Amino acid sequence: MNAPTTSSRGRQHDVPVVELRNVEKEFETTRSVLDRLLDDPKPAKAVCGVSLSVLRGETVGIVGESGCGKSTLAKLVTGQLTPNRGTVLLDGDPVGGYTTRTDGQLRRVGVVFQNVRKSFDSRWSIQRSLAESFGHEQHSDATVDHVEDLLAQVRLDPQVGERYPSELSGGQLQRIGIARALAHDPDLVVLDEPVSGLDVATQAAILDLLADLQRRHEVGYLFISHDLDVVRYLADRLAVMYAGELVERGPALAVFDRPSHPYTEALLRAIPSDDPADPPPEPLLGSPPVPSNRPTGCPLHPRCSYADEQCERHHPGFERVRDVRSRCHYAGEISDGSRANDRRRGGER
Repeated sequence: MNAPTTSSRGRQHDVPVVELRNVEKEFETTRSVLDRLLDDPKPAKAVCGVSLSVLRGETVGIVGESGCGKSTLAKLVTGQLTPNRGTVLLDGDPVGGYTTRTDGQLRRVGVVFQNVRKSFDSRWSIQRSLAESFGHEQHSDATVDHVEDLLAQVRLDPQVGERYPSELSGGQLQRIGIARALAHDPDLVVLDEPVSGLDVATQAAILDLLADLQRRHEVGYLFISHDLDVVRYLADRLAVMYAGELVERGPALAVFDRPSHPYTEALLRAIPSDDPADPPPEPLLGSPPVPSNRPTGCPLHPRCSYADEQCERHHPGFERVRDVRSRCHYAGEISDGSRANDRRRGGER
């Protein structure tokens, strides 16, 4: 048997940096008088039985509409939330939330927040914010050198350290957010909508920076976005999320090239094309289910143009289609184009 490979950090390549095993997260909902009488709280199921892993040096993209559970999943990985069921592992060791993780485990995972400007204290200089993130005295020579090195890594002038968040553009502040995430030399960075709200040129620059930093530091990324074009640029593997479930997962190129789940197909149809000869984008009609009132069977069936009685009655398991796993009764037929599609344009049933 071959010995497991080990990185320069002394960690094994074949052990996922982070792994989720059948993770579920529920939230209590506001209970009506009838619910209280019936003792039926109907919790909101934000994440439902998700299994996923991220290896060192790879990018796993999580895509889906707003409210599908992407950000909740990110908080389970970082320890901001703990699962109701299932297990989160770092390097094969089960972990809980922030308060139960060791200092070493906390340093393993960096985070770039969705609203990066709100994640900084407006009263603190950039140098103080970065110094605070690695716990050094903010005016020591070692700390100043460390801050300047982080700024250089994200392609910013060292003098930016003397400025305040209000003096920086969105793109500059996002670079600072990335620098802060790298301050502890983590093995995984969770990126929650890291380029949302930035113009196209700035998005491209940030994505190029992330790719360069990943090559240099061999860091893994869990990249969460609703924008498939953004994820296409960076992701090695793709996981598509709907109503708290992963519905399709596999190598990113394979999923983009031949989707085998109707939801993935619909997300791709909704992307505007640069070619004016292509058909116009076709948004998916209807709305995702309310987490506390999920439909029976496949949760997508009220919006799905392929759905039939089997979809309404039976919740599908994962079916393997080439290198991809898809949670659809007709995954193979959708992938090869043989499934009849009447594409109802009237919205939900």
